[in-house]
Amino acid sequence: MYKNPQGSQCQIFTPSAAVGGTIAVLGVMLFAPKLASLGLMFGPAEFFAMTAASLLLLTRISDGSLAAGLLLMALGLMLSTIGQEAVTGQNRFTFDSNDLMAGIELVALVVGLYGVAEIMTVIDSIHSQIKSISVKARDMMPTREEWRRCLRWEFLSRRSQL
Repeated sequence: MYKNPQGSQCQIFTPSAAVGGTIAVLGVMLFAPKLASLGLMFGPAEFFAMTAASLLLLTRISDGSLAAGLLLMALGLMLSTIGQEAVTGQNRFTFDSNDLMAGIELVALVVGLYGVAEIMTVIDSIHSQIKSISVKARDMMPTREEWRRCLRWEFLSRRSQL
């Protein structure tokens, strides 16, 4: 009999995701006023430090090498500089095109990147066809032993932190 471990893991992680979501909502409700007052104290130096730290973190957690992460970060920064500068109103990298004066629309960029990624996925799936198997819902349910192991407080608290 075929046992699907991914199905039982999804069944097990659902309660911990619910606990984590509830804790996150309560945390936002309790600490939002304090965080808002802290955010109002931020100046240009703090915003720069936070942006630089987040970009460096993004390059480190991206799939692939550090060079690939840095290249993608630089590409994103270059795309974000296109358009009219907010303080002085000077045009940057518009090449005298009125369409680029407002910058690159995020929605258009995301839809275009999604389309390119989908095309690549379809091309890749043509070359590697996966044979499907039939799985019953009963085979996806966790066993009593898996429930007993995973519904302990340590496991739920660790998973809800994600």
